[in-house]
Amino acid sequence: MNFEKLYWLVEGLPIGVRAFRVLQENDIKYVYELVRLKRADLLEFRGLGVGTLAEIEEVLEKLGLSLETSLPYCPRVNLDNEMIVWPL
Repeated sequence: MNFEKLYWLVEGLPIGVRAFRVLQENDIKYVYELVRLKRADLLEFRGLGVGTLAEIEEVLEKLGLSLETSLPYCPRVNLDNEMIVWPL
């Protein structure tokens, strides 16, 4: 697993404004926080429906990641406090 991707900021992912705002409202800042969640957890977020969920899952799949990932630990990666934007 590429641990660096887990520390990417959600705001750098190629997701729609609705998806980003819902994640932001629920304090999901990093990819590692997102991939730990279950589909059911995300669907409980106000404003996030099955279409937005599918969008998020598609982006994660392109990154080689998925929801419901068990992460017993996340090694620290030096990101120099910069936002990493995922290239399309």
